[in-house]
Amino acid sequence: MDALVTETHLPAGVAGLRAAGSGGLGVVAMGPSARTAGLWSRFARASAVAPDVLDDPVGFATAVGRLAVEHGPLVVYPVQEEAIDALIDADLPAEAMLPYPAAQAVRRLRDKRALPGLFAEGGFRTAATLAEGTASELLEASLPCPCVLKPTGKGGAMGTAEVMRSEAHLHSVLTGLPPHEPLLVQERLSSPMGSLALVVARDGRLVARFQHSVKRTSRLGTTVVAAASRQTSGWLSAPQRCSAAQVTSGSRSSTISIPPRGPAFIDVNPRFYGSMPLAGAAGVNLPVAWHSVGTNGAAGSPGDLRIGVTYRWLEGDVVAAIQGAPDILTRRCAPPKVGDMWARDDPMTSVVCGSQILAKRVWRRVPKRVRRRLKR
Repeated sequence: MDALVTETHLPAGVAGLRAAGSGGLGVVAMGPSARTAGLWSRFARASAVAPDVLDDPVGFATAVGRLAVEHGPLVVYPVQEEAIDALIDADLPAEAMLPYPAAQAVRRLRDKRALPGLFAEGGFRTAATLAEGTASELLEASLPCPCVLKPTGKGGAMGTAEVMRSEAHLHSVLTGLPPHEPLLVQERLSSPMGSLALVVARDGRLVARFQHSVKRTSRLGTTVVAAASRQTSGWLSAPQRCSAAQVTSGSRSSTISIPPRGPAFIDVNPRFYGSMPLAGAAGVNLPVAWHSVGTNGAAGSPGDLRIGVTYRWLEGDVVAAIQGAPDILTRRCAPPKVGDMWARDDPMTSVVCGSQILAKRVWRRVPKRVRRRLKR
């Protein structure tokens, strides 16, 4: 075996598993239950059930170490931020190798408060930070809206960034959070949005790169359509601190009275991401390139892209339809196209993944009192 992909019950984990397996790597798929979609994949040469990192991070890391000893040595690819935390803090056996140069570098890359300084070192801008503080402190501040409210790290009550459409919306969200929850408030960036994925060798050489531009988002801010783009960036100095990274960028918003000055970067993710099937369909196998760098293999150089491939996040479309925009389901993507769940060469995983996501959406719409009764 070559690699272990941890949370293959998530679309990003399935995407990483499929890309690595289709590229010839022997992959161990791991998930929190026997119903995990990735365990049914034809691209998994071995599979294992392990504790969910959200419930038992220590047990999760222990299971990773055990699988690496049994099948390894393995390069371990965590899918969620919580999994990265659990693994870089764990005392893993020598057979379990993480694809990162150093824990300190990974922590800095993932610290949203450090991103402005990190990008500035490479000569690039980020979304402006308007305020930083606890939920109770921000309630007392005067903040422009719309804006973006973000957790400074993982593990808090606010799981991900959210656009605050109005002062009332911002006040409602802040009052629902624990008073001491640490948060960031950033400017809201307008379209066009995009994403840049890079794999960089330890000597700074660019090994693989892929960029896509967002063609359409729902009114909820959910990315539903993206397309492979020919444009690339010279942004290298920050990702050199990590073998692979996905970066999200957008033009500076005019709502905060700062003149537009080109792209501004929003976030960095040193892990597999949900829309990665678009890169594969465009001819860029990011997991295989990352694996080559992580194992000191013969890493190549960026090749030509297949331009114009489109990606549609169907789950986001369905959510938008349920919440008031049903017409979005009738909008078609231009061929050739790819999605986050369905793959013709991996039908069983596609069915399991799709049915589980649908079941979760239905379950969330069941009243809480009914859910509590059914769990008994």
